[in-house]
Amino acid sequence: MEKKCTFAFMDSGVGGLPYLQELVKVTGFNNCVYYADTRNFPYGEKTDSEIIENACKGVALLIEKFSPEVIVVACNTMSVAALESLRAGFPSVEFVGTVPAIKTARQLTRNRIIGLLATERTISHKYTGELIRKFAGDCIVVKRGDSNLIRFIETRLDSSSPEEKYKALEPCFTEFKNKNVDTVILACTHFLRMTGEFKNMFEPEIKVIDSLEGVVNQAVKLSEKYPEAEKKSGTPVVYISGQENEDKNNTDSHYKDLCGKLNFLWGGILK
Repeated sequence: MEKKCTFAFMDSGVGGLPYLQELVKVTGFNNCVYYADTRNFPYGEKTDSEIIENACKGVALLIEKFSPEVIVVACNTMSVAALESLRAGFPSVEFVGTVPAIKTARQLTRNRIIGLLATERTISHKYTGELIRKFAGDCIVVKRGDSNLIRFIETRLDSSSPEEKYKALEPCFTEFKNKNVDTVILACTHFLRMTGEFKNMFEPEIKVIDSLEGVVNQAVKLSEKYPEAEKKSGTPVVYISGQENEDKNNTDSHYKDLCGKLNFLWGGILK
């Protein structure tokens, strides 16, 4: 084991970083690691069995290297497809999942037309359907799987101009506006890296919501179990699972630059 951490965050890419940032901001908790499964990005185009296999490998690696007390699954697709399997397979670890904020959207919508922006796997998953039936059965839910936007955020966002960022949002804004949506759920964690742009373009006409507050609140409750000194020690470290040879240097450079901007440490490839 390299170093024990209390919290580990896991996503297919950069999407979970806002959740780690918010936890650090709210609690001052720095004893965290972040693991991006870049080798298997994007999860939204994979089957449930592939997602479960990759997620279990990632969790096993995190436990081997860091023995975390809590793992935040900062990926909607991984959560809806694999969270049940992760909890069954790793009972010694507490998991915090990230799922579409359907209940919150139902509370906020005025015309009962809700937009769900996510990966193809998340919007078509039976678990998402169950959430809709349970909390928004009397609403119209306009589902949009947007793999192009997710890939843009993963690979191009940090080098793009403001004009390019808003252009990337135009297709989803146009669809939701044309279908009279008044509340949009950002149900892929990647989208939270563009929360400002979403709100500037969509609001006040269309309310934009996400799961950030709920997930972090749950993480905060769990963090109260651990000593204050442990919370404050160290600096969050970011790791990736690697990439195909032709993309390796670009991926490494991209994540290393992000760590510099966020004041996190760059750990490289976790293996």
